Amino acid sequence: MKRAIFEIISVILGSWAFAYDFKTANTEGAEICYNILADSTSVEVTYDNTAYGEYNYKNLTCDTLHIPESVTYNDMEYSVVRLGERAFNNMTPTVKTIVIPKTIKYIKYTGTGVNQQVSKMTFIENNLESIIVSDENLHFMSKKGILYTHNGDTLIAYPTRNNQDSVFLDEGLTYFAPGAMENALNIEYLELPLSLKKIDSWALCDMNNLKHLVIKDNVDTLGANSISCLGLTHLTLGSGLKYVDARFVETDSVLHLYCRAINPPAIRNNSHNLFKYVPEESFLYVPAKSISIYRNTPGWNALTNILPIEPPIVASSNEATVSWVQNFSATGYVWHLYSDAEHTQLVMSLTFDERGYLTELTLGDGLPATAAEHNRAAAPMRGTDGDENDGNERRFAEYYSFTIRSLSPDRQYYYVRQALSGEEIIDEEQGSFETLTDTETGLDGRAATEDTGVPTASKQLREGRVLIIAPDGSTYSPDGKELK
Repeated sequence: MKRAIFEIISVILGSWAFAYDFKTANTEGAEICYNILADSTSVEVTYDNTAYGEYNYKNLTCDTLHIPESVTYNDMEYSVVRLGERAFNNMTPTVKTIVIPKTIKYIKYTGTGVNQQVSKMTFIENNLESIIVSDENLHFMSKKGILYTHNGDTLIAYPTRNNQDSVFLDEGLTYFAPGAMENALNIEYLELPLSLKKIDSWALCDMNNLKHLVIKDNVDTLGANSISCLGLTHLTLGSGLKYVDARFVETDSVLHLYCRAINPPAIRNNSHNLFKYVPEESFLYVPAKSISIYRNTPGWNALTNILPIEPPIVASSNEATVSWVQNFSATGYVWHLYSDAEHTQLVMSLTFDERGYLTELTLGDGLPATAAEHNRAAAPMRGTDGDENDGNERRFAEYYSFTIRSLSPDRQYYYVRQALSGEEIIDEEQGSFETLTDTETGLDGRAATEDTGVPTASKQLREGRVLIIAPDGSTYSPDGKELK
């Protein structure tokens, strides 16, 4: 008997889930549904349940829906202060823009209750291109049609059909509201800011046109299915990542996963299912010195193609091409080269800015007296798309590369690379490489750095031209520029 009563109550609650107290037209004649709140002086915008099973607000014909600051019903004026749960879910496709007034203080969302998956926001499964907020609103704001809290630290809703294909979210963002970017259909490249610290389960889901996602160093946790994007081909995880849930990423495409963490992030839940929804022929790229530990860590070793992120140092008789991984927290880099293992005979010191461009060169006593060429840094191999002031520059680089010239043949050199944040050293790497003898020509497949047990770049002489062939078959000139 008790069970039957519970079921009846559940059905009654379900049938009234989107009931509204009254409907009235805004100044443009668009009818909007409202519920009166407990204070009896204010209302929330709610779902139009007369359209249940079809489009929500199916009778609207406008392309821009203005939410009014106040409404009158039965000779009583109410302030519009809240956007209710699923108010614009599955909305009629005619509405492209919603304008939120200064009076809105709350935007409600709730979980689905299905395996605690994505929370259903007020704005999902619609054709919205833009959400605009009044400049006088003290609780929310919009930038480029995207809805944030007023201080910009929480992304609340990304319109499903916002027309940006390359998106760089601004610094200051620290949190995604549940489901905030669900079904963002047009994004192909997404770069998250350094200020973001955590990505919860189902935060980035059903973004099936997304090909390239960059997550920076301050994110330390990725929840289960936090990245469920079936078309994803390139995913970069920052060096600060410490915890991942099993099945944190899902894609149907062969994934090139770049994990910059020196130590494999700890896996919560079932480690053997870490890459359950990732094609097994996918590639995992990690810091060269960490390859062995990733290969021996359950879960991470489910991807058998484990390669170094940065190419090895490739040397000829008198020059060497050097690469290093970008540190998102760095404001610059210093690269010291020595001719002795004790680091007492300086050959040169090179200083780079955060984008990998050479800003200062100091020559030491260890440089050959015949040196005449200035050394220079190559542009980042993943640099800007052109105009650095157009807001679309790609600030992320998989690695930086430059060429050292005027070295002595058949010589062992030793280097120290430091990533700096102001004056503080936040990362350091040491190593060595050997230049070739003057008599070596043609194909030289010898890696200049220590053996990693994986394919390395080789320097080849083709039709009288020196080329560097990377493990993936891409071709570069000796100064690090990719050749098509």
